Amino acid sequence: RRLGAQPLIMFLGGGCGADDVGAAWDELLDLLPGLAYAGIHAIVFSSLALLVSSLTGKRAFAAGGVVGVFLMTGPITGVLSSMPSDAVRYLAGLPNPASLVQGDGDWLFGNTDAFNVGDYGPAYGVTTVVFVAACVALLIARYRKVATR
Repeated sequence: RRLGAQPLIMFLGGGCGADDVGAAWDELLDLLPGLAYAGIHAIVFSSLALLVSSLTGKRAFAAGGVVGVFLMTGPITGVLSSMPSDAVRYLAGLPNPASLVQGDGDWLFGNTDAFNVGDYGPAYGVTTVVFVAACVALLIARYRKVATR
């Protein structure tokens, strides 16, 4: 479920070698949600990585900073997912970018084997949009501040 766009397109090429057009069309229709999910991964992770990297002075620290965000938010998700309240468990993935994207996948594409968000799927979608918008806004503010020096 975490394939990038290139392997998905390669698999589509294999499906196009089918005997009839209907099978190739089915492969194409199966490809589109996978591409959308890969796009969500790319947008969320790149916006976070660009923001964190822009706040560090050295490239080596930038890579560590991006990893640090995931390492700090992962345990928060783990603790919240073990709470007795169903609502808290369904919303436990919101603090962690990786779990946030998994929640979007569960809501949009029905990937219930990876992550279960219950009826709170729209909360994951709204949080993803707000998260990306905040990262982009902070990145623009950061470089606007640097440009005025």
